[in-house]
Formats: sequence, structure tokens, C-alpha cells
Amino acid sequence: FNVTLLKDAKGERRPLYSSKGIGEPPLLLAASVHLALREAVNAARKDHGLSDNYQLECPATPEIIRMGCDGPIVKKVDGIKENNQSIKF
Repeated sequence: FNVTLLKDAKGERRPLYSSKGIGEPPLLLAASVHLALREAVNAARKDHGLSDNYQLECPATPEIIRMGCDGPIVKKVDGIKENNQSIKF
């Protein structure tokens, strides 16, 4: 394909000298945080003997992260909910 953007546009012709001018670093930083959280959740699941193939939803709220990790705290809360008891910590 031959692609041209703004072929007949008038204006300044200053080139972008780096990706810093177009917002790439903040975008990649946000993605790296989500990927690091996903890896941490999968490691916690593996430690509890669960599948380490968990897909972390966006937005990764503290509740979603905690439920993804599973483990003794989540099991305790689930047991309390099943028995209609109040949660005491």
C-alpha cells in the first residue's frame, strides 16, 4: 500500500525526533504495570497450587487482584458469605 497522511496540508514541516513527543512512554508504562500485576497474580495462584493461566481484567481493582490470587483469605470470605455471617477481621 502507498499511504500518505495529510498530503496537501499546509503548515510547518518539523519532524518528530523521538517517540517521547507522541505519548508512547506513558502508554507503555501503563501497560507494563498491568502486565506486572498479571504476573504477580499468576505467581500467587501457582503458589496455591492453582492454574497460572489467569486473565487479569481491566481495570485491575484491588478486589479483582485479590480474587485472582485466591488463597486462604478469599476462601475465608467465601465461607462466611455462604453461611450468611458478618465479616470480622
